[in-house]
Formats: sequence, structure tokens, C-alpha cells
Amino acid sequence: MWTHRAWRLPLFILISVLIAAPIVGSRADETAVLIVADDESRDTVPGGSSVFRTALVEVAAAALKKGITPKGAGEVLAKGSYNPKGRNKFATLVAAAAKPTSPVDFMVGIAVYVSVKTRSYSTILEASIATRSLALPSGKSIGNFRLDRPKRYPLPGNCERKCVIEGAKKAILELAREAGAVTAEQLADAK
Repeated sequence: MWTHRAWRLPLFILISVLIAAPIVGSRADETAVLIVADDESRDTVPGGSSVFRTALVEVAAAALKKGITPKGAGEVLAKGSYNPKGRNKFATLVAAAAKPTSPVDFMVGIAVYVSVKTRSYSTILEASIATRSLALPSGKSIGNFRLDRPKRYPLPGNCERKCVIEGAKKAILELAREAGAVTAEQLADAK
């Protein structure tokens, strides 16, 4: 005999299956992008920093708005291949992601540049961002985004490390929105 609580579990399972069925079926049709740090230059902000993660999240959000699913290196690449040693890490990542079994269609490399100029009367933060997009598995370039010159942001004269990092995050957030919109449009056009 069904009690007033006993019917909940079968109903929950049925609803879960009905909701999940279209999602599982559309996985093969989804367009995905791998977004990584393009830190070949010694001047770039490291890929593990909070400033870089700000740019990464903003570019991924722009791709998601265009219907392109962002993926992390851990989801796409074989264990260990997403932490390469040596000088040309980006080329190593492209080679690892371009395998025929790769679940991504595109790869985007993000390079973030931040420098601080301290003067006796003020502190200036200069920030820039660059992206390059590739189609996979061919590795063909889809497009690039690069500012002509770094943008300048004033900081308080007594700005310490924490203040500089917060200022850099705000600056990169603004720049990453612009870079993300352009990059997502390039990916959508290439779909």
C-alpha cells in the first residue's frame, strides 16, 4: 500500500530521468572550448594567480553566453599534460588538446599583463590582456584580441600589495569583459 510519503521516491526518479534525458542527448552536439593561460612571456601574470582567474572567469562567462561550454584543463587533457614543463607551454597544451578524442572544438589562450609604476606623488597600474583562439584539432587560428597599449589606472599613493592586487583585479575584470566579448564572437562565428 502506498503511503503519503512512499510515492515521492518513484516520482523523484521519474522526474530526474525526464529532465536528464535531453541533457544527456545533447552532449554530443555541444560546442566546447578549453581556456588556458598563455604565459609564454616572462611578463605575464601566472595562470594560478587571482588576477588571472578573474580574466579566466570573465572570458568563460562570455563564451557561455554564446552557447559555447567552457572546459578546464583537468576535464580535457590527460593527467599531467596540462602542467607541462619547459618554455612553450601553450604549444604543448595545443598538441595535447588536439587529439582526435578531445571533447573540445576550440582552445583559447589568455595572457594577462600587469605592471605598477610608483612615483613620489602617485601609483599607476598598467594592465593589458591578450587572447588567441584556435580551432581543434587542426590548430588553425580563429582570431586574436590584443589591446594596442596597456590601459592605465590610478591607485592611491600609499597602495600596498593587497591594494595593488585588488586594483589589478578590477582593471583586468574591465579588460576581460571586452576581450571575452570579442573572443566569444570569434568562436561563435567559427562554430
